[in-house]
Amino acid sequence: MQTEPTSSTYHGLPKRWVDRFEFFDAHGAPGSPAYKAAFKQIPFLQRIKIGGNFFAFFFGPIYFLVCGLWRTAIATLGLTCAACVIAAVLMMFVPGDRAADMIARMAGLAVALICAQVANYAVYRKEVKREAERWNFFKLIRWI
Repeated sequence: MQTEPTSSTYHGLPKRWVDRFEFFDAHGAPGSPAYKAAFKQIPFLQRIKIGGNFFAFFFGPIYFLVCGLWRTAIATLGLTCAACVIAAVLMMFVPGDRAADMIARMAGLAVALICAQVANYAVYRKEVKREAERWNFFKLIRWI
């Protein structure tokens, strides 16, 4: 029988992580209907804190490696490489330097947003649930 984590489980963690983990304990995974309903009810700044991760947005795969999520780091590095290849191919067919630059920036932004969305729940699964890390991190993304 598995017991539900409590606030004492998070002893020693910063408050921002405790808030995130308690939200995940109460409402489930980012794709679940309970999570979606609860996520829509909380204030905007709280949504940003629970739904995104600043360091993962800016550092991507490096952040996942530091957190010990090496599978997620390799998968996001692969996603980054794929986005770069797609952007490079599109830039060959799009006339003008400005349009090509925008394509490359949008590809980078998309990967950064995916990293930011995946990070908190991936850390929760590793630290609290003690579940095995996934190669397919798209299951960790909330599709609201």
